[in-house]
Amino acid sequence: MIFALALIPLFLFSGFYIGFKKPKYAALSLKIGAGILAIIYFFRLFSLDYFEELSNAKTVIPHSFLRILYVLLRAYTSGTILVTLVTPFFNNRTFSLILSRFVPIVAIINFILIKLNGQAFLGPSFSWANLRMFQFGLEQGLLLSIGCLAFLTYRFEKEDLTAKRIAKAFGIFSLTTLLVMPLFTFRGIFGPLGQTPKDFNLLHRMVLYFCFLAPAVLYIVFRSKPYEDRYLLTVLIAVAGIFTYFNNYEFASFTILTKWPLHLCNTAILLMFIAFVFRSKTFFYFNYFINVIGALIALVIPSISSDFFSVTSMHYWINHFYAFMLPLLGVALHIFPRPNFKLITTSIGVFSIYFVVVAFINSWFYNYDKGVNYFFLNDDFLAKKFGILKTLRFNGIYDIPMGNLTFRVYPWYWLGIYIGFIFLTFATWFVYDALYKVSDHHYDWHVRKVRQKLIGAGAISLSIEEIYAMQEVNSSIKISHFSKIYGKNKTKAVDDFSLEVHQGEIFGFLGHNGAGKSTVIKSLVGIQSITEGTIEVCGFDIQKNPLQAKLMIGYVPDNHAVYERLTGREYVSYIADLFLVSTEDRKTRLEKYAKMFGLEEALDKQIKTYSHGMKQKISVIASLIHNPKVWVLDEPLTGLDPTSAYQIKECMKEHAKAGNIVFFSSHVIEVVENICDRIAVIKKGHLVTIESIRDLKARGISLESIYLKYVGDINLLEGEPNVS
Repeated sequence: MIFALALIPLFLFSGFYIGFKKPKYAALSLKIGAGILAIIYFFRLFSLDYFEELSNAKTVIPHSFLRILYVLLRAYTSGTILVTLVTPFFNNRTFSLILSRFVPIVAIINFILIKLNGQAFLGPSFSWANLRMFQFGLEQGLLLSIGCLAFLTYRFEKEDLTAKRIAKAFGIFSLTTLLVMPLFTFRGIFGPLGQTPKDFNLLHRMVLYFCFLAPAVLYIVFRSKPYEDRYLLTVLIAVAGIFTYFNNYEFASFTILTKWPLHLCNTAILLMFIAFVFRSKTFFYFNYFINVIGALIALVIPSISSDFFSVTSMHYWINHFYAFMLPLLGVALHIFPRPNFKLITTSIGVFSIYFVVVAFINSWFYNYDKGVNYFFLNDDFLAKKFGILKTLRFNGIYDIPMGNLTFRVYPWYWLGIYIGFIFLTFATWFVYDALYKVSDHHYDWHVRKVRQKLIGAGAISLSIEEIYAMQEVNSSIKISHFSKIYGKNKTKAVDDFSLEVHQGEIFGFLGHNGAGKSTVIKSLVGIQSITEGTIEVCGFDIQKNPLQAKLMIGYVPDNHAVYERLTGREYVSYIADLFLVSTEDRKTRLEKYAKMFGLEEALDKQIKTYSHGMKQKISVIASLIHNPKVWVLDEPLTGLDPTSAYQIKECMKEHAKAGNIVFFSSHVIEVVENICDRIAVIKKGHLVTIESIRDLKARGISLESIYLKYVGDINLLEGEPNVS
């Protein structure tokens, strides 16, 4: 313990040094610190504490109120570890506030009560030299130093540190703590409940209601949140599942054959962690189709009879609840794509392998421990619940001698369980399919409600299937006899403007200030109304089918209008949510464009701290996050440095090469001439010419001379009249 305490000043010095002297390494240091903490805590997790038994707890802290306070401290300590492990890998201001404010406070309280902690861990055998105390000292030292580094690293505005915001952060911290509270928490606060949830008694029904309602509530609360918030929720639950599962084990437990984590719902906890932290689709869909059923059966037909608040019972209910809930949230919150029927057959194949392996292990281990009963294949628990299995269980028992071992098998009983489970798996698919339809209906309503605000009154309904089908249409712009009058003016800002742009074109739009370029563009993207004429985008009329047309468009305005209180990542995620961009696509595109534009380090800073060029770049990324068929940019290069301008030009070329349209206005003749396929010139609201850059070059005519001829009334072309 003394050695651990000696390391704490080193941790703190490192945190303060990085925070003050090397701030650019702070984010990496927080992640490294979280990794070290994970290793230390993993080994400390396999320690059963003296305090966990209620009689022992009363010995350590006789006064009931003080004992309750200490139980809460232990719960919040687990919460600080979860927050510290996860927060450095996400960009969430609330959790950053928790890490930088509350985590150091909890660590300091634990140091003040270090002796009491030791007595709670070890009881009468308490010693400062015990390995458990060494681990705890390192753990709390890391928490304190990481919290201090976060305090120096994360920048908050005054409005982020109001009493209301801090109270909200503490509330979220408390809810997060509930995910990882020690298994003895409720018993330590309330004492034994004296009831067991079973056979659909009142307590059992209440537990089931909670298990079914909690995922629904979380879905409703988080369905409209940015992807990062939704993913953070699922990762928190996945990591919490590991905490609560192994919290009831010691390393010595794994020498007992019946304690191995081979039950289906035990594997679910491990596989969910891998699936969500490492984004493994294989493990996720196995959980989704197979383990959800197993967990549901365990919740409905519990195989435990101890007091509800006992450590054993809480371990059972919490872990089966997580195994049931998390895969459902994974699809409902769009962390993983909605599966197809093919994936269910793959999952059944994996389950079949698992079933054979577990059956073999049951038969083999039965020689050493008669209590081995993975997946309930050896005892009569399921046989008692289902009459047909009872007959199969007792009428087909075979002992197969192999050397010094005897393998006991129940072939008909096992086959009955296997077929029954496969039947339930297929039945689950149809339940999921029905739920998908309900979810689609609800999501359709939500999408229409959100987009109604963007489009205005009179928006039509549009199903998700129609939205996805629209991605197959060809890129096109068709403007026919478009005119625009502002307010009560008699003069037309744009008069009888007609233009067509085709798939794969980079189209430049030229004209002096006030010529009508922005008027055409704003009507094209649906920001303002049309006085006369029509505008179609990919075949959709911007007035008659505004929702469809706007889904085809990515727009970069001339004033880079963005939500400046959001971070770059939050803003792009918000736009991605509006356009129903999948998890994989938004992640891939954001990484690609952030790297292209050099915004990787700035993504997690508030946009109001960005320079002009950075704001323009984040606008470009947001406009491309849904891979629009028509990309419209209004003066995109104004005020940019040469490097930034080059990056955006390259992006334009790449987007058009993929078969999309790039339509942009500009004053820079050289840029337009170098990257455009065709151009149009507008003067005083009238379209005066449309030219092909290739044709101009073939004729030896510069774009500058064309522009000056039509706009500047300067004729540099011999033999051609001026145009006034």
